[in-house]
Amino acid sequence: MVAERPGMMRIKDLKEGYEVRGFYAVRQKELPRNYRNKSGLWFQLRIGDSTGDITLKFWGSEDEDRTMGVYNSFTTGSVVYVQGMVAFDKYVEGLTVVINEGKDDLKVVEEGVESLDLVPALEADRIQSLTEELFELIASVTDLPLKMLLQAFFSEKPFLEAFKHSPSAIKYHHAYVGGNLEHTINVARIVDLLATRYPRIDRDMAITGALLHDVGKLREYRVATSVEMTNEGRFVGHSHLGWEMVRERLERIPNFPEEKRLKLWDMIIHHHGSYEQSAETHSTNLHTIEAVVLHYADDADAKVGGFSQLLERAEDTKDDWVYVPEYNLSIFKR
Repeated sequence: MVAERPGMMRIKDLKEGYEVRGFYAVRQKELPRNYRNKSGLWFQLRIGDSTGDITLKFWGSEDEDRTMGVYNSFTTGSVVYVQGMVAFDKYVEGLTVVINEGKDDLKVVEEGVESLDLVPALEADRIQSLTEELFELIASVTDLPLKMLLQAFFSEKPFLEAFKHSPSAIKYHHAYVGGNLEHTINVARIVDLLATRYPRIDRDMAITGALLHDVGKLREYRVATSVEMTNEGRFVGHSHLGWEMVRERLERIPNFPEEKRLKLWDMIIHHHGSYEQSAETHSTNLHTIEAVVLHYADDADAKVGGFSQLLERAEDTKDDWVYVPEYNLSIFKR
């Protein structure tokens, strides 16, 4: 539920010409810019709640210090109170919240933000259903060392709870609480289907890799008022963080087969890997058929999931064709 506050408006309900009064998380900040034809500064933000995001443009006065004071009063992840107007912006080809300094309001909020519904999330029953699928897939793995590895992760209650509620991205695909669980199950189901069509695929290995390929996202992202990337996520990335987590648990399993360990390394480290083709070369950093099937299953679900989110954003628009400027993409809704 969205917190009951006077004038609180959900992002998805905003329309051109609406007056906005509400509390939103700062998703992204851009550096202030000078006006072209007069003195002063303006800056742009991305703000959001659990129902979506929108661009905000703050038009400052000639007093640059005053504008910089507003800009520096909050950071990415802060909650701000917004009072302004919704307008259609031809430069972004979409709705924008417009704030004029001295007339409207933009200020940081430090108390009561815990009660605000600011981060998109799957419904609790959807998370429960996906968790049941997760354990069905684990139970279907018959290879004992691989099953022990999966149990080393998912039998740990703190890990399981964190995994169930982790996002898969900040923006494009499955970028909501529970998104990593949903993406993982989708990838495992695609892998399982392909394993029935290609007998050379070691199904147990493929399923294990699919269920573990994004565990590093628990350390790559954190959820506060927004989905944010951690410092180690920026420096290291979830593939290497995930392998560290797998390696730590492998050390607890006596006599884990070396070949299986190397195949898991290939799958987790290289799940974003791809073929590079030219007239002279045909090289790849995917060394096993299980790594290949995981890579393409992961890529397919990310792309389809991302496109589905774009369609959801466009649901309330009247036109059949909708342009998405951040991806330079036109999509057909119907």
